[in-house]
Formats: sequence, structure tokens, C-alpha cells
Amino acid sequence: MQRISNMQLLIIQGRPEDSIAPEDAEKANYSPEENLQLINTEFMIKQSVQKAVIQLEDKKDNSQRATKRIQILYDALFQSQSKNILACHFMEVLKRRICNLLQEREEVSHKPKEWIFRKALSSEFILEGTSFRHVVWIHLEDIVANMFAQILAVIDANNNLDHISQETPFSDLWLQMFKDESFLKIKYTSKAPDAKISVLSMSEDPSRSTQCCFPFSWVLKARLDEIWETVRRVKGYPKDPTVDSAEMFQSSVLNMPVPEGNNPEMVQHYASDFVRMAFPGQDVQVYEILSNVLVTGAKRLCTSLAHGDVEFSLIWLHIEYFYLQENYQLFINLVKNEETVANELQKVYKEDTTKMFVALDAVSIILKQLQPTEKELLPFNACLSWLKRIKSIKHTVELITSDDYQMRLYCNKEELLNSVLHQWNCTNIVYLLIDHLLHDETNVDEKLLKLVVKQFVFLWNLLYKTEDHKPAKIFEVVTKVLKRCSNNAATVYLVKGVNECKSCQNEITDPAELPCGHIFCTQCIQEWNIRQCKICKESVPEDYTPTASQITREAVANHNKFRRKCNSFFVEFVSSYCFGDKIPPSAEIIEQLIKFVACKPSNPEHQEVRKVYKPTSDLSPFEECMDPSPTVKSSLLKMLLRCRLDDVKEHLEGYLSRMEEVLSLNQSSRNDFYFMVVCCFEDFMYSSFQEDASQNSEHLFSTADLSAPGSATLTSIENLQFIAKLRLAIGNVAAVLGRELPRDQNTWTSAETAEKQSQLVNSMKNLVEKAQTPWPQIFLIRNLCNFYGMNIMQKILQREQWILPRGIETSQDIKISSNTPLMLVTLDRARGHIKNTESEEAKQITAITKQMERFLQAPLPSEESVENKLEKIMNDVSSQENAALLEVVLHTALTLILSQNPLTELFKSICFQPSAVKSILELMKVKPQDAEKFFLDHLEKDIQFLGESLSGNIDDATMTVHLFLRYILDSTADTNTTIKFMHEKADRVQWESCLKAVTQSFFQHQHIQHVQHLPEILALQRSLIHFFQNGDIHEGERLSVRKFLEWDDLSEINIPAELSCKEINADTAIMDLLPTTRSITSIVTRFLIQLQNSCIDTAAQLTKEKQRSVSAEEVKHASVLSVTESDLITMALLNFQYVLEEDGTKTTHYNFLTLQGQAIHRFISGKPVVKAQTTPSITLNNVKTLHSTKDNVKEQLRQEPLSVSLMKRIMEEASSVNDISRALSTLKVAAEFLAVTGGDPERLLTEYVRNDLKMEANAKQFRDLPVVPQTRLKHILSLWQILSAKRSALLVQMNQNPFFLVDKGFHDELADQEREKLTTALSTVNIEFFLIELHEMITVTLESYENSWGIVETFQEYLEKEGKEENYIMNLTSAVSPDLQLKKVISVWKTAVLINKTYARSYSQE
Repeated sequence: MQRISNMQLLIIQGRPEDSIAPEDAEKANYSPEENLQLINTEFMIKQSVQKAVIQLEDKKDNSQRATKRIQILYDALFQSQSKNILACHFMEVLKRRICNLLQEREEVSHKPKEWIFRKALSSEFILEGTSFRHVVWIHLEDIVANMFAQILAVIDANNNLDHISQETPFSDLWLQMFKDESFLKIKYTSKAPDAKISVLSMSEDPSRSTQCCFPFSWVLKARLDEIWETVRRVKGYPKDPTVDSAEMFQSSVLNMPVPEGNNPEMVQHYASDFVRMAFPGQDVQVYEILSNVLVTGAKRLCTSLAHGDVEFSLIWLHIEYFYLQENYQLFINLVKNEETVANELQKVYKEDTTKMFVALDAVSIILKQLQPTEKELLPFNACLSWLKRIKSIKHTVELITSDDYQMRLYCNKEELLNSVLHQWNCTNIVYLLIDHLLHDETNVDEKLLKLVVKQFVFLWNLLYKTEDHKPAKIFEVVTKVLKRCSNNAATVYLVKGVNECKSCQNEITDPAELPCGHIFCTQCIQEWNIRQCKICKESVPEDYTPTASQITREAVANHNKFRRKCNSFFVEFVSSYCFGDKIPPSAEIIEQLIKFVACKPSNPEHQEVRKVYKPTSDLSPFEECMDPSPTVKSSLLKMLLRCRLDDVKEHLEGYLSRMEEVLSLNQSSRNDFYFMVVCCFEDFMYSSFQEDASQNSEHLFSTADLSAPGSATLTSIENLQFIAKLRLAIGNVAAVLGRELPRDQNTWTSAETAEKQSQLVNSMKNLVEKAQTPWPQIFLIRNLCNFYGMNIMQKILQREQWILPRGIETSQDIKISSNTPLMLVTLDRARGHIKNTESEEAKQITAITKQMERFLQAPLPSEESVENKLEKIMNDVSSQENAALLEVVLHTALTLILSQNPLTELFKSICFQPSAVKSILELMKVKPQDAEKFFLDHLEKDIQFLGESLSGNIDDATMTVHLFLRYILDSTADTNTTIKFMHEKADRVQWESCLKAVTQSFFQHQHIQHVQHLPEILALQRSLIHFFQNGDIHEGERLSVRKFLEWDDLSEINIPAELSCKEINADTAIMDLLPTTRSITSIVTRFLIQLQNSCIDTAAQLTKEKQRSVSAEEVKHASVLSVTESDLITMALLNFQYVLEEDGTKTTHYNFLTLQGQAIHRFISGKPVVKAQTTPSITLNNVKTLHSTKDNVKEQLRQEPLSVSLMKRIMEEASSVNDISRALSTLKVAAEFLAVTGGDPERLLTEYVRNDLKMEANAKQFRDLPVVPQTRLKHILSLWQILSAKRSALLVQMNQNPFFLVDKGFHDELADQEREKLTTALSTVNIEFFLIELHEMITVTLESYENSWGIVETFQEYLEKEGKEENYIMNLTSAVSPDLQLKKVISVWKTAVLINKTYARSYSQE
């Protein structure tokens, strides 16, 4: 028994010449003690080929692989003269592999030495109708087949077995890799007996398989990637590839089966597989380009770095890819937008294969195709198409041209980059100009378009000819062309071609046309002392009234609009090309820009009396558009601050002095201007300051000296920068003080963090004590109010008395600002309804006033009007301590009465019907003593939670509630659902879904910052699928993440504390992380994909940019949105513009359109839509049931029943349980193959088994049964059904139970009376058909039924689903009593067997 249990020893020692099959062993005088070789292991492996193959599950497009796999294995395992060596080596390695898996299986099995006793005690051998020894053989064969299948699932991944179909260098390498157990690790996986084993694949797409060109390429790539990552970590993550890293990498793979690099064919094949794995889902042409580029680049890298000790090998492909993977991805993005570039690139590389900077080469080709010409840009639609093409590649090209990695290695890369970058700058400047001029335009005057297109082409040519690429020269060219465009527009729009008013020399905003046809400002004409045209000197009649025709006004408006767009372009051009890098522009450019924003009035005499409103502009190259009034804007200042302060300090000082000249001598105006500069400094320092806010703040407080501010010797710029830093530091203290307030018991702060916060507050205290000015305290109080609201601020001031300036004490009665203005619309509507005293709304409002009087304990005279009462109630509410809550209560009540939204009906029922409130109180386990106080406290807590979820304070949350009530008052739901009561759960679900639809349109809070984690989540899902896909998934149901890590020897992986939360942590069930339909990760994945796609769709509607889509397996970090709160805040601050008017008015201008464009360009442009249907998924019950197999066979090929005569012949003549069992075993294998591969319905079954399945011996066994040798594939299910029923009938007559595997709940015996009644009834039916059909139902579908169901109705429903005729169904079911339940169905079937005359005669017992 010891030797039999340790089966792996027997298999590995077995040799064909000294092992025997079980049938031969019976004949021989065999003693186990004399010879350990009990079984012919090679014979067993060969016999189990079909059983092993049919356990595998291939992808849909590879369904024919099963028969192909059999042919390959047949050639490899069955020796021939041509393949004797290959077959021998393959068999030896295969036996060793199977032995290893058997040993692993034995280690996890329950009492493995007693398996044969358990087998002897089971009833399984009864079905085989043969000796116990033969049953043991079949059992062992099934185990070996399962081990074989698990091996095949790995070694034939990606059709990998094709490499041994003939003896080549690839087949030798294949066998070497298969033999190396440290390289190719195949672990035993426990699985359900009939569960499918998924064949591994390089592709994650469930419907698409791949063909590997290199043996075990996916294993080799994973191992080399792992080693390379270790090398990088040891070498300190070098920025560029180094010789040391390559040498260490090379030495680390010496013992691995890695081929030499001197075989170009092998290198090229591996590169082909490499790029397919790295970039799944691309076209074949792209893979050809990338594989060639990868090999060429790797060889070039090896030549430039390595010396004699390190030769070229496959490791260089990994090094090259690692540093260029993002570059390759950008190339793929380009190809998806510009489909012709791949063809052009292949032509280029055929001529020269030595350089191959693939992304840059692609950009160069595209830019040549997109060079602006009149043919490309005319007519208008062609111009729009050109814009769209540029827009679709803009983001990708900018990333490619910003990559300088290879320039540090190859000088020719720098030459190519400079050339492409210059070409791109020329094209992009023209693109920006066209984009601004055509923005929101559906058509453009044909004459104007032709004129400006000429200027576009002229601009591109001028820029391209600017060889030195100096910014000053480019600035000059762009300014020149803009003025020419403006003149062209004036020629088209204005008859006389006048750009500006020749009287005031400024832009015309309110045109008046003189009789001579010239146009001036209306106010200019009215102010003339000499009534004559300033251009042609023609006199103006005395009775002339300044006016202009509608055509003239439209022409002037269109011209002004055109110049506004030119100005808009000019601002973006200056921002991008003059201040795009952090290197400041030349002094010449800065001086010119300062002139633009700080210009002197061109006609001071006229400006003294000018009062007409004129829109101001930040920057403009047109003098007539410059605002001569002393208005100061922060646009140029913010541009200067992008650069390092030391680089632009001199320019900033010059800017300040120039702006001081523009401002009046009023010191207040100058202070306001300086404050604007401080705000600009704050905006630019915010992001860097917050990186370590506590340390930066504490350092500033310790070094700041506010004891004598008047003695400061710092320059004005440095002084203003210091003030900005101090304001940021004080804001940080305000945030810390608010967090220290114990508002939530669940919040927890580490001791280290608490200590840092305490030190920060103490440093602020020291600063306040030494300061000779109270403004730091005042600014701190203002921040506290802004951050947390008046209520929290008051609590902080009571606790931190040092914050208050000297001589000021905190008051207990700080009045919180009222939200009455937010209620005005509701109150006005309420007053309108009160006037109609008979209306239902008026009666309800009256009831509300009475309730509020009682609540406020302030009764009002009964004779007073309801309108006056409402006014006094509002005043009383404002004076209450909890005024904010009472305002919410009153506003809610009035809104519910006045709103027509059907969703408010439920609230009305709860609020205005006492019975509803009582029912709510009755549901509570602990009933409150004071219901009013309970609900009011509950409301207060709800508002507090709302404030926390909105990242704001309670005041903000209260304001949000009022705004939402105002929103509800005017909104109408897009549903007719009116629910007044929620009696059923379905009512609540329906109402909540409707309310969610309303609230989502009001609350737009989305977790966009989490989308960046999508690649890691998808990678986790794929890893878990790989681990569990061929195992018993239900074993994982009890596993937590912590136990799983320990179970898989990954306990060294620690979950970071900051990532641990109540919902998902180390104790979360691993099943919740598997990508099943309802798992946590699937829900999160769908949400993040939906969020990404929604952002991209919204941006595409605005930009008209061409979208591209990727599958989930293509998702990389460069593919997903990567946005943080800091990014958005920084971008928003950069787009805040501060404006200081000459009268001292200060305003803040939020350029939302510019901000929107920048956000789209930085975060969204170039990102793909992710196909949600391609996300990884796993099926929990991937078990091939008898029912599913038969259904799949029916789908693959037409099935017909055997004729009645053939069926009767089988039922009458087949008498050997053994012969039937062997035939059924073969039929099962054949059916499972057909279920996957399909076949010709007219083909003979024996021919299919012999030729396609290579089961010659099994085909011969068919001769022992009647009818079977003549059966065709279209009869296979009918034959299976008949033979199965026949075998069970024979076993019943042998007093054996053929249904021992069926649940015991269906084995109840019939009562004697029931049996007699059934026996009589069965004489009226076709007993053979009854037995066959009922047997099929029992063996195929019974497990899905309840044993309490009736036999008749269940049998009828089953036959109807099988498509049987009504008369046939009635005949078969009429014999069974309607009272019989399924728990006696097996007894019914056995009774039918025993009374059937067909089986009454004797039989041969085997």
C-alpha cells in the first residue's frame, strides 16, 4: 500500500520496456514486492492525452486548438524515426513534471495512503461494470490526466506547443525551458472534478488569443523584468542606463535558459512577442515597427555602452524598453490618430534602419503632412479639419518633443529633436492663431478667410526661416502678422478700412458714420469743437446727429470681435512661448510687454473728458486696443513670477516702478497695488509651500521680525514676497487650530503629528508676542472664519485667548450671519399665496406660522395678518441662538408647501401629518422624551456631516441646504412617480433612485483624483485571476487578505496604515477583491472607468477632439487621468487675475474659459476612453456540467435522435455494462471535444474518434456494441442518452444503485400502494421512451430541482424545454400520479425498469 500511495515514485521510474499494463499484470505472475514498476507510466500518459486536453478551456477564437493540440502531442509522445530524440526527451521531462505535481497533490490530500481503501468503499466502480483493479486504473488515469492538463495549460499557452511540432533550434530551446524547473514553475492547483482549466494567455481579452513566436516568451519576459527591477534597486535607480547595471543584469541571467544574442531570428521573434505583451491590442504593422525599433535601439544601446565583457543579448531589449516605454506608447497614440503614419514610417525605415527614433520620426512625418498651405486651409471646412488633426496630436507631440533621454546618448537624436521641435513650434503658433480666430465660428467671410489664410501661411514661412529661433525674433514676427491680420479684417468689414477712431486713436465701440462715410466714436463727434471730418476734412452739417446704420454697427462689432480674438491669441502666445519655460524671456520682450500694459494715453487731451465705457484688455499688440486708463491687471505680473525670482527681480522692480507712474499719487491706491502683488506671490507659492507646510511655517515664524517693521531694509519685491509667505503660514496655523478642536470622536492624530502641530502653534504665539502690529492676529481670525465658520471660530477664540489683539475680548453673543437673503424668493411666493386665503397653500402656511409661534414661545395677536406674522417670525428666528437651524426648518416647511415636484410628497406626509411622525417614533427602540429637540439635534448633526463631506464649514453647509431648497422649489422631476408613503421596500428603492437623480444634478462632487489608481487595480485583478482561475475558488471564500498573503508566502507585504480603512483592510475577504460581478474591485473599477470616460466625453464635446478607445489590458499610467487637489488649486490660482481700477475698486477676474482649456489640455487631452466591457472578470463556477456539455454540442452541430428501430435494438441487444461504460467514456470525451470544436454532422463517429482524437483502441471497442459503429456525429447525444439509460437499467437489475451520486433527497422509496398503482399505469405508455427521457432528466437536470416539486409537472416542463411534441409528453407523463414528489423519482424509474418485459429475461453478470 505504501508503494501504491506514493504513485509519483512509480511514474518517474517507469520505462516502456519494463512496465506492464493492468490487463497484462493480471495474466502475469506479478509480485509488487519484487518490482516497484507496477504500471506502465508512459502508456498511462499516452492514454490520458484526450482526457487531459478536453479539460482545457481555450479562448473563443481558438476553439479548434483542442484537436490541433492532440495532433502535436501525438507526434511528440509516440516515437518515430524522425522524432525519436524529441519524443524521448519530451516524455522524460513530462513524467518528471507530472511526478512533481502528484507529490504536491499528495501533500495537501487527506490521508493519501488510504486512498485505495476509500476507493474500495465507494460505489463508483459499479458504473464501470468491471474489475476493481480496472476501476483503480481509471482513477489513476484521471488523476494523471488532471496533472497533465494543468501542465498543458501552461506549456501550450499562446499556442506554445507549436514550437515542438518539428525539430529546430526553437524546439531545443523549448525543451530546455520545459526541463528547467527553476525557470518554468508549474504548481499543483486543487480544483473541482469537472472544472475547466483555463489555458494561460498573453492577452487579457477573453475573446482573443495570441500566437507566441518565441518559446515561453511570457515566462522569460516576466523573469527578466523581475531581475531588471532588482538590478535597478541595487544600483540606486539610475536615471540613464549604465554599464554597471548591464553587467549585473547579464551575470544574473547566466543560469537561465536565455539564448545568445548572435541568433538574429531568435532575437527578432522574442522582440515580436515582447512588444505584443507590452502593448496589447495593436495592429500587426505597429508591432512590426516596434519590434524592429526595439531590436535596433537595443543593439545601438549595447554598442554605445558595453565593452568586451558584455555582449548583446535579450537583456538589452529590456533595458531599452524600460527607458523608452512611454515614448513607444506615445508613438502608438500618434498612429491611432494618424493612420497613414505607420505606412510612411515603414518606407523610411526600409531605406535606413540605423537610426529609428520612432516617436520623433513619426512626428516629423506628420508635421510635414500638416504644413499649412492655402490648399490645406481652404475652404472653411478644410481649415476646421486641419485644426482637428492638430488638436488630436497636440498633447502627444508636446510630450514627445519634451523627452531628452536619448540625447544624452546619441548626438543625432538632438539634431532630429531640434528640427522637429522648430517645425512643431511653427505649426503650433499658427494653430493657436487659427484656433482663436475660428473659435465658436460656424462660417467666416470667404474674402476674409482667403486673406487671413495667406497670413497664416506667411507666418509659418517666416517662423520656419527664423534659423536662430530667438524668442525676440519670433515675438516680432507674430506681432507683425497680427497687425496685418487686423488690417485685413478692417479692409473686409469696414468700407474705408479704418482701424480706429482717428479722433481718440482708440478702438471704436459706439460707431457713428459721417456723411462722408468715415466712422468715429459717437462721443468723439459730440465733443468736437470744429465740425469737420478728421480724415477728409469735409464739413459736418449742423443738424447732423451721430448715428450709424445696422450694417455699419455689425461691421464694427465684427471687426472688434476679430481683434479681441487676436488679443486672446496674443495672451496665450506670450504665456506659452515667452514664459512657457521657467527661463525668463529677454529684457527686450519684457520691456515691450510692460509698454503694452503700462502705456501712456495716446491722446491725453481727449482722455481727460472721456467717460464712455471701454472694455479693457490685459495684453494687446494693437495700440488702439490698449486701455489708456490707469487700470492695473495682474496678468503680466503672474507671467513674470513663473520664473525664478533672482532671474526676474530686476524686471519686477522695473514693472513696479512703471506701474507706480501709471497710478495716481494716492497712497491708498499704491497699497492696493502692493496687496495685489502679494496675492500673486501667494498664488504661485501655495503649491510648493504646502509640500511641507508645518516646517515652512515654523521656520518663517522663528525668523520673522515684526518688532519694528518700519526699519526693514529689504527691497520692495523681497518685502512683498515675505508678506505673502507669512500669510500662507498663518493660514496653515488656522487649519491646524481647527483640526485640534475635538468635533469627531472617530478622528485620531498620531503623537508625532500632534507634537508638530503644538510646536507650530507655539511658534505663532511667540511671533504674536513680539509683533508690534495686530495684523497677524486679525488675519488669523479671518482665516478661522473662512475655514470653519463663525460658530467654530468662536469656540477656538474662547480656547485660544492669545489670538485676540490686545484690549479686545471675545463675546459670547457673536451674531452669526443670517441666511434670510437665500429665503427671499420662497418668502415672496408664500406671501403671494397668503393673499388667496381660500387656497390650500394659504391654510398650510397659516398652520406653519402657528407651529413656529409655539416653538418660539412667542404668540402673536390672532387678529394680525398671516403676512405680518410671517415677517415677525423671521425676525424672532434671527435673534435665536440656534437661528441657522430654525431658518432651515422654516425654509424647508415653506418649500414643501410651494414645490410642485412630486418627490416632495413623501416629505409632506412626514412633516405635516402627526400620524407619520408617531409611526417614526414607534420604530425607535429608545424613544426620545422631547421629540422636537431630538429632531432638531438630528438636523444639526446632519448639517455638520454635510459640511465635512463638502470639505467646508457648517456655515457653508447651511448655505448649501438653502440653495438646494431653492433648487427644489423651481425644479420638476423627470418622473411621474408620486410616493406619499413607503409601505414596501420597493417604494423606498424607487423613491431613493428618483431623489438621487435630482440630487446628482445639484451636487457635482466626484472623486476624480482616484482615477490615477486604475492601472494598479486592474493589475491586481489580473494577478488574482491568474492565481485563482484554475483553482477551487471557493477555498478563497474564507480567506482574508491577511491570510492570503501568509498562505502564499507574501507575509512580508504590509498594508500601509494610510491605506487601511473600515471598508477595505487586511481582514477583507479575498473574494471581495476578485473581479466578480458584485465584488468591491469590480464596482470601483466600473466607477473609475465611468468617471474617466465621462470627463473625456465632456471635454470632447468642447474641443471636438477625436477620441480613441483602449481595452482594459492596454491601460497604463499614461492612459488615465492623473489629477490631484493640489494640481487643480495651483491651476486655478494661476488663472485668478486681480484688477485695480483708478478709483480704488479692486476686483478678481476668474478666467473660467482659459482655466477650462488648460485643465483639458493638461489632464484630459490625449487620454483614451476605456472600454468597460473589457475589464478582467472571473467566473466563480467554471464547471463543465453534463447539461452544459450537451447544450454546447447542440450549438456546435446539428443533432438528431436515432430511429426508433435502432434505439430498440440497442436497448434489446446491449447487455454488457463494461462495454457500455467504455463506450460512454469515449462518447463523453468526443462530445466534450465537439462542444468546443464542432464538426461535420454526417461524419461517422468511429472515424472521428480514430482520426481526429487519435483513440484507435477506443474506436475498435465500438464494435462490441450494436448500432454504435454506424452512428454519425449528429446522433452522438441520442446515443449517449440511450446507452446511459441502458447501463443504469442493467445495474438496477443487478441490485446496484446507478444513482449513488444523486442527492439522497431524491431516493425515497414508493409505498406499496403507490408502486402497484404505478405498475398498472405504466402498461399504457411506451416504457422504453419513458425510461430514456426520465433517466436523462435525473442525470442531467435533477440537481437544479427541489425534491418537494411534483414529478409530473417537472417532467412535463423538462420535456417541453427539450422541444418534444404535446402528445408525446402526455403519453409519458400520464402514468405518474400528480401527487408524487421528486423525492421518489428514482424509485419511480427503478420500478419502471423492473416491470419492463425487455429486461425480464436473464442477463450475464460480469
